[in-house]
Amino acid sequence: MKVALVTTAPSTVSEVGSCAHRLVPHLREHVEVETFVPPESAGEEIAGVPSRSVRELRPQAFDRILYALGNERAHAFMLPLIRRFGGTVALNDWVLHELAHAAHPALERGGARAFLAGLREGGLAEARALWAAPPGVPAIEGRVHLALNRSVVRLADAYLVPNGWMRRRILEERNAATPIGVVPRPMVPEWREADRRETRTRLGLPPAFVEGFLVVSVGDVSDHKRIDAVLRGIARAHKSDPTVHFLLGGDLRTQRLDVPGLVRELSLAGAVRTIGRAEGADMGDLIHAADVCVHLRGPSMGGASKGVHEALARGRGVLVSDLEENRELPEDCALRVPHGEAESAAVAAHLTALASDATRQSAQEAAARRFVSEECDPARVARRTVECLEHSPAHRTNRKSILRSAIEAADAARNRQS
Repeated sequence: MKVALVTTAPSTVSEVGSCAHRLVPHLREHVEVETFVPPESAGEEIAGVPSRSVRELRPQAFDRILYALGNERAHAFMLPLIRRFGGTVALNDWVLHELAHAAHPALERGGARAFLAGLREGGLAEARALWAAPPGVPAIEGRVHLALNRSVVRLADAYLVPNGWMRRRILEERNAATPIGVVPRPMVPEWREADRRETRTRLGLPPAFVEGFLVVSVGDVSDHKRIDAVLRGIARAHKSDPTVHFLLGGDLRTQRLDVPGLVRELSLAGAVRTIGRAEGADMGDLIHAADVCVHLRGPSMGGASKGVHEALARGRGVLVSDLEENRELPEDCALRVPHGEAESAAVAAHLTALASDATRQSAQEAAARRFVSEECDPARVARRTVECLEHSPAHRTNRKSILRSAIEAADAARNRQS
């Protein structure tokens, strides 16, 4: 099988693109893969082989076209290709608001053109929401209602998604039988055996943080990350167990919440520290310093959280919001936190239980390592990707009929198993 992988180039900052690049050498153990990137990035090497411009993509030369796509502006160049060639989309996010704004600038300008673009990309309800909103990018609370994803979820031929929840959403939107494979996010094990207290000392944390129970959140802090509920939970836990401390690894980018003010209000000045990007701390060091990580979010954007997977890949347990897209993560390493009035109380309960029981904490970390090793190893994910591609029809520009394509895909899968 020959596969054309459409992705961003290594020089482009792209979480989804990095995952795709990580898979390429493993995919090449099973199929032929050529990578295609935007014209200005052509020639950059991916897994040791120069990439090609998407202008050179000839769909008839490939058995499958695979797009690595998520809610990133850098992926806007893929939409015309999906519309023209079809293919299989490895879809990482349900809400594609940022992608849609890059592909359709009228969405940010507002007015009649924004309404028409919203109608095409999101349907009547989303178009009306855009018409009523002021020009510009809506606040995070509004984005969850603006998926703006129809160019993707209605025009591709098949999909690879990270969880069953997104599979159900695509089927509901298309209202038609559609080949959709569930493939976990690839993660490379990056845990360390060194003493985490040495890492805390190297980060310049005070002695109480070095010797105490350290909770870490990595990534820029936005309103979407429920930081107010996290801080209130930290306050409860710290009051019950003064060894509990909290480290924020990222810049403060909240629009509605005064984080330093809330820290003072909760009397947490001695229990909370922030290390911003300017201080140059390595994300791996921040996670390794943790006893547990916390990554709440809401409202749901329907995507796989980078922070959650980075924590698990480094062998740390994590607290996650009890959202549909998180419910397929193993509960023994990803502890659920409900939204609403019980949110901060649940955070506090989980933290105090872990802080008082080293055996429970060790079991959570062992479960994280087991999940990454057994389910998310890139070689395993690559095999699963190839299996899904074999069971999917060819892109519509390279098949004589849907029936023949489906029969050929089934025959190829049977031959592979034999």
